[in-house]
Amino acid sequence: MTTNTHTRGPWNKHLLNHGPNIAKIKDASENVPSIATIHNAAGRGEANARLIEWAPDLLEALQDMADEHAGTESGDKADELIAKVTGGAA
Repeated sequence: MTTNTHTRGPWNKHLLNHGPNIAKIKDASENVPSIATIHNAAGRGEANARLIEWAPDLLEALQDMADEHAGTESGDKADELIAKVTGGAA
């Protein structure tokens, strides 16, 4: 299992009502002022915000899949994606 160095989840989406920014992503503890600011580029801001908000859960599920399918093509692909996300070696 890879050690994560990102801000731990869960992350929460906070919708904004001003300017070109549609949302901010923050950690649930509010210890980090902002993980990401989402712009409404081409009308995709809300969908992008949801994807970023749930990234820690997606990574955890992928890590579980890699563990459950170790030594298979699916497990190897999961390991490669985890390495890309975490900056580690596959």
